[in-house]
Amino acid sequence: MSNFGTSGPSDDSLAFLDKGKNKEPRHSLKPMQNSRRLPERLDPFMRGGDGDRLEDISMLRRKLSVVLCAASIFFEGINLSLAGPFFPDEASKKGLSQINIGWVMASMSISSVISLLLLIKILSPKMLKFFYVSGLVWVAVATMIFGYAVHFTDPLHYFIVSLACQVVSGSGVIAIQITSLPIISRLYPDKSTLMTTIFHIAFGFGELCGPFVGNFTIPNLGYQWPFYGCGVIIFSIAILVAILVPSKETNLEEESSNNNSEKFSLVKMIFRPRLLLFLIPEFFLFSSMGYKGAVLTVYLEQNLNVTQNYLGYMFVPFSLAFVLAAPVFGYITKLGLGSFLLVAGEVSAGLIWFLLFLPKVITSLENIYWVLSLQFLCGIALSAILNPHFLLVEKIAIKEGIKNPVEFKTLSTLCFTFIRSTSTSVGAFLFGGYIYDAIGFYYTSMIYGIILTLMAAWEFIYLWREEFLKKLNYITSKYDLEESVDITFLR
Repeated sequence: MSNFGTSGPSDDSLAFLDKGKNKEPRHSLKPMQNSRRLPERLDPFMRGGDGDRLEDISMLRRKLSVVLCAASIFFEGINLSLAGPFFPDEASKKGLSQINIGWVMASMSISSVISLLLLIKILSPKMLKFFYVSGLVWVAVATMIFGYAVHFTDPLHYFIVSLACQVVSGSGVIAIQITSLPIISRLYPDKSTLMTTIFHIAFGFGELCGPFVGNFTIPNLGYQWPFYGCGVIIFSIAILVAILVPSKETNLEEESSNNNSEKFSLVKMIFRPRLLLFLIPEFFLFSSMGYKGAVLTVYLEQNLNVTQNYLGYMFVPFSLAFVLAAPVFGYITKLGLGSFLLVAGEVSAGLIWFLLFLPKVITSLENIYWVLSLQFLCGIALSAILNPHFLLVEKIAIKEGIKNPVEFKTLSTLCFTFIRSTSTSVGAFLFGGYIYDAIGFYYTSMIYGIILTLMAAWEFIYLWREEFLKKLNYITSKYDLEESVDITFLR
């Protein structure tokens, strides 16, 4: 019987107030002022894998998921660090020019940019695991073929196959990078900083181990064998991920319909002025990294007479410094000092490139120890810049009106991947190919020193104008977003 028109509410009409007995109607509104916990349908971190609550996923399965994701990033680092020190030398023996080598080195980054733009359009929360596993398989297969290409004697065939493998690897790497952190963030929603640091350290360790693996296997077994081994291991990880990692992280489509976030395009978001102005200095920073990866091997061989047996070791200080500095800078960022850390890293990066130019004037500085020292400092500077990146993109996203924590954490990952991919391709192809051929290593290094010094000043002014030169903390839940952030900040 209907209760409409009765003098008072019946027990049925008040049933939605009883959380333990009945499901609340979709139209009901629960008072929030006396509760610190959001309704589950509004909290993007409350549900976990396979459509269940987060609490229903065993702790062992969560830990195994973190280990597998970290392992995939570790071997991704090994894979990338194998190509950097050893491919240019092998390609030169095959008869490829420096411009052709630059094309191959840049093709992965170009492919990553294109793949990123496509994946943003088609990626959905339910497809995160599919693209993660697919990316691992693409990288594994392309890595093994990249190693096998050494058997081609014709320079043109070697160039085409190497280029194609780098293109496929670029697509796979981008799929891994934009899906791994969101998958783990939903399993550990209150440990975003820790997970980001773990992945940075895993990648750094991979880059650190890659040269050692190459220096041991290439002279003793052959150029192709480290790529074979790395490909087989990554393929094995893909199988384990498909079996063990939760497959349905969170139904974000429902979350988006129930929150107040503006519907936005991630591609358009990257090109909004406030975010784009922040990312420009990072573009030139990663451009310098792409240039260094393309030409440092050639410089070491031609100017310092470093043989192939020792080329890989020249890249070890960079990765070692990155790994050692990552947890320290992660802790500093967690203390709220990320803005100052970022500016210090930008200033240091500009100074390092000036120091790389210095042996042109003071010839006594042109020795292996000088290069090794600067490689170590470069690793520290890059780690100082990367750690606060995600925090600051998060704050910019909040200023742009994005109020869903999952959305702005995904955006920070996409921004990092997009800028790194586009800039490293420019550094490897334009600076490492044409400009390097025209003016040489030293003057190109001086150009980067000038650019990065100007970008450090740019970054400082930007952070000052946006009022980010103060203590900044991560947002870990929607409650933190609504209760801890001044609503006037969301302009």
